[in-house]
Amino acid sequence: DCAVPDDPAGSLPACDLFSKPSDATGGHGTARWRYLGERGGARRWATRDGREWTAGELLAELALLSRTLPLRDGRRSRHMLLQRCLRNHRDLLPLTPGALCTARILTWREPGGRARTLLAAYRMAVGDAPADNFHFGGMMAPVDLATGRLGVAVRRLGHVLVPVERHPDTGATIPDRQLPYWPEALEAHVRLALGLG
Repeated sequence: DCAVPDDPAGSLPACDLFSKPSDATGGHGTARWRYLGERGGARRWATRDGREWTAGELLAELALLSRTLPLRDGRRSRHMLLQRCLRNHRDLLPLTPGALCTARILTWREPGGRARTLLAAYRMAVGDAPADNFHFGGMMAPVDLATGRLGVAVRRLGHVLVPVERHPDTGATIPDRQLPYWPEALEAHVRLALGLG
């Protein structure tokens, strides 16, 4: 149902928001809605192109996108996810100009066997991108599984991956930076892989 609530302003929290198609990949169709506060009796949000939206306009735009946004495989998006914009841990703020960074952890398990973590990578956003995907020019650094420390990142320039030791926006050094709560993240991931959530 694409109906906009009778009281759209009351239906959205007064904070930055993040939206994405629930059935898209690679960061396609994602958007960050920066909260500007209340003006003229209405809460307002801005997109990266500088346009301002009231709550009703924002919800109507997402409803429209849920019916019309083309996906990479030719299908059209059917559902849009809207949530509070999550923040990076304070120790990792130097590795992003604003968008959320994510750790990707790959686990493998034989039937009936124990889950094993094979590799992990930390992805970082660049510029005013709403997400950390390569699609938006993002970077990725390997994570040492034993320590949670980052290695040299790579970034795609054209069809080539180039090494990056400093974040291009913040100047922060990437190699040897420690990911906080790394043992806890690995433990949680293995539990999820085993279906113990």
